[in-house]
Amino acid sequence: MKESEAREVAFYGRITAGVTHEFRNVLAIIRESAGLLQDLLCLCDADSLKHRDKWETSLTRISQQVDRGTTLADRLNRFAHSPDLPVAQLDLVDVLDEILFLSRRFARGHLVDLTYHPNGTGAPLNLTGEAPRVFMALFGCIEYAVRHISGGGTVSVETATDGKRHSIRFHCVPAESQGETSGAAPFDEEEWRVLQGLFEGLGGEVESGNGGSELVCRIPARAGS
Repeated sequence: MKESEAREVAFYGRITAGVTHEFRNVLAIIRESAGLLQDLLCLCDADSLKHRDKWETSLTRISQQVDRGTTLADRLNRFAHSPDLPVAQLDLVDVLDEILFLSRRFARGHLVDLTYHPNGTGAPLNLTGEAPRVFMALFGCIEYAVRHISGGGTVSVETATDGKRHSIRFHCVPAESQGETSGAAPFDEEEWRVLQGLFEGLGGEVESGNGGSELVCRIPARAGS
């Protein structure tokens, strides 16, 4: 990545990270306020407060949404910090977990579920490289797979390694009611070239098979080498 591009990415990362810190502070205040209301509610006699059940239901929903918002903010904050180091020591298992989590809203918009099956050993898949470029390349694969079965289905992601190169397999399974992927909106040639270029920049490769229902990418443990 060029120095000017790296500075631009780092700038957006710093701004996003700062905002997510503030967002977490907002959620913490909401959590504390809801907790105080819950404590006050417990002090009231069962018959002294009208619509008590609605109060309790609302406070439960607030607590659930605060938990959800905190998780989203934490994930986004970690993602925003990814450009902090020009070259970082990464665990591909964690990287995939992060990008799949952040991509699920995009996938849900296409009625697609994302499932992840890390390598069976549970061992980390160590990777040295520029985190933003790795994230971009993997998101490109997710976008390709999701669009391939747009209209409903599942994208199953699996990983494997031989120690020197890591492979990630995206398997597209359309919904049973859909039958075939006739409603798919696959990448055009230019988009596919961009995706290939992202992996070539990492010293890896990406290929499509089974009529586009499978996507396999390979990244060297030292990406970019």
